[in-house]
Amino acid sequence: MSPSHSCIRRKAAAAALLALCAGTSSAFAQSLWSSATGTWSTGANWSPAGAPVSGATTILEFPQAAVAYSATNDIDGDFTLNRLIFSGNNTGGASLLRSGTQSLRFAANGGVGPEIQFSAIGGSRVISIPLVLEADTSVTSSITNGTNNLTINGGVSGAGKLVINYTTTGAAVILGGTNTHAGTQVIDGILALGSSATPSLGAGALTLSGGRVIATASGANYANTLNIAGNATVFRSTTNQPLGFTNGGRRQRAHAGGHWHAHAGLRGERCRGQHL
Repeated sequence: MSPSHSCIRRKAAAAALLALCAGTSSAFAQSLWSSATGTWSTGANWSPAGAPVSGATTILEFPQAAVAYSATNDIDGDFTLNRLIFSGNNTGGASLLRSGTQSLRFAANGGVGPEIQFSAIGGSRVISIPLVLEADTSVTSSITNGTNNLTINGGVSGAGKLVINYTTTGAAVILGGTNTHAGTQVIDGILALGSSATPSLGAGALTLSGGRVIATASGANYANTLNIAGNATVFRSTTNQPLGFTNGGRRQRAHAGGHWHAHAGLRGERCRGQHL
């Protein structure tokens, strides 16, 4: 074999190894909130003891307690994590706050995408810290959620999409705040849009592959494309007010045989009545 061919093969093998490593996740570091109301920087509030470290391998878990509590992020700078978990079955709610201008940055750990898992049966969960999606971030559950919601009202930004994909008998993901993320997809579960008359779904399209979308604002207009990609339901919590999608929409051909139901008028450049 000539030296040039050998060099080429070594370079190809090195490139393949780098590609393999790029999709390999590192070991996770999980911190469990073990206190009532308190601050993130206090090591005694966590198990194992010690303030969590920002990074793509970090998992933060906040269990439901008998009494509602708030956990305030007072760690300087934006905090990066891969997974945020709400767990437990007590009746007290959990609220995540910030002391300054911090954001939560959701990042992939190798091939493991970022995730918000709300698998708590008890009280409602509220995230009042701005979220930055560095990659597509899924809202999931390991159980069927009841009637207590997950509210995201600190604003969502970033290059990733927010993907709603969890099982529920009534609990909704309530999206409030000013959002500029790359788009939203509903696969399963309920997405409830906030009470503003001009709510924001982010900068990208709203893609409905399943689940339900509820709008709570009167005569709301969305500057987004609406894509119907599967069985979905769209409705308002009050009657006689249409939903406007001012950037039009389409029904994706791959799911042209799917069913969708509009319990409110849909209006827009290419959205008239209940048809796309």
